Amino acid sequence: MNVQVVSRYRGLVHSSFLVCILASTVGERMKAKALPLSFALALFLLLIVPSTFACGVCEVTITKEPLYSGYTKPDGTWVTSAPTTDLQLHTYYDWWVQIEVCTPYTITDVRVADRFGAEFGVSVVDYTGRTDGSHEAPVLTTQGKSEKVFLNWHVGTIEAGQCVSVWLHVWTDRNPACKQEFTSCETYYMNSGAVVKWLDSCGVQHSAETDPIVVSTVLSS
Repeated sequence: MNVQVVSRYRGLVHSSFLVCILASTVGERMKAKALPLSFALALFLLLIVPSTFACGVCEVTITKEPLYSGYTKPDGTWVTSAPTTDLQLHTYYDWWVQIEVCTPYTITDVRVADRFGAEFGVSVVDYTGRTDGSHEAPVLTTQGKSEKVFLNWHVGTIEAGQCVSVWLHVWTDRNPACKQEFTSCETYYMNSGAVVKWLDSCGVQHSAETDPIVVSTVLSS
């Protein structure tokens, strides 16, 4: 079964966005003549009650899923992901995971982050903008004795109606004692949940995130 975890940011447009829209209108009116009282009152209400007079709804989505149905790597190799349940102990498994961010309007300073469990190794396979240089490359770093992997991707700008993706290879790693994971029968979190942060057209920051991907071993006998 193709499991997909999705998180959405939905909300009324921030009052500062209304200020951006209305500022030029107010300026033009004030150049021509004094601001009419009725218009000033309407402007005041728009600014203090944005939930009533919102000018639209925002939605940016981030998804993260193992590609069970298969994935063609940049070199043309066809690969498929392992299941996420009933996994054997001390056995190498690997998954091909896609993180995708889509937006209906232009957003800037887009940053994607995630961190992975100590039982997993991670590498970047491909990402949007790799061939034309339109986006910076994702960066993987490790921390601690267990060398947990952290993903940070400064995407930059995503234009209206566009999506960006990063494809990852995730596998069961060896622990510091050089034993192949998994070493005990339990549930493991592959990641903490991918997070995307961005700025809207008025410089207001928003964020959205996915749920973690959970894998589990066979039950102990």
